[in-house]
Amino acid sequence: MSLDGRTAMASGESQWITGPAARADVQSLRARSSAIITGAETVMTDNARLTVRAEQLPLSPELCELALSRPPLRIVIDGRLRVPTDLAFFTAGPVLVVTYQTPPENTAVIEYIQVPELNGHVDLSVLLGRLAQRGINELMVEAGPQLAGAFIQAGLVDELYIYMAAMLLGSSAQPLMQLPIELMADAVRLQILDMRALANDWRIIARPLAADV
Repeated sequence: MSLDGRTAMASGESQWITGPAARADVQSLRARSSAIITGAETVMTDNARLTVRAEQLPLSPELCELALSRPPLRIVIDGRLRVPTDLAFFTAGPVLVVTYQTPPENTAVIEYIQVPELNGHVDLSVLLGRLAQRGINELMVEAGPQLAGAFIQAGLVDELYIYMAAMLLGSSAQPLMQLPIELMADAVRLQILDMRALANDWRIIARPLAADV
């Protein structure tokens, strides 16, 4: 995000806010994760692949080869099944599509699972339980403000990795998360675990505090 907490222009343009060092660090996070989850809007707006990119991994050739041999499962939450399956996300390898509608039949590269609906969206708590049954124990949420905010609101985030660039995108740009908070008492408070420079950017690792802290 930018210094003023924005992740994309109002048009959706977002390349590139952070620099190569921060993007390489994100690749390391992807490589170590069991799965990466995103939302329909991110796939459609950014034409995102969310793959592990060998050329950006800051690893030795041996570790890079190991990482690429065990890629994370790529998951998109598409409750209404509106994402075209000819986009790069689907053509880049096997994916899991999560929906609350009756899913189509699985294909060679697309697996569908149906999860209950909660207030017009996929029930994230049920989804995480289903993913845990598959042995997914480190899930990376790399998504837009709507889905990122939904995970925070549901209390399903263990840690935040925030990459901050030295730029200002302005008040019309999109926020890091959609969090409809009206009162200071309801603010999501965080414990900063680590903060370090990555070339011209900063990486902040934070943990949400319990509500009674």
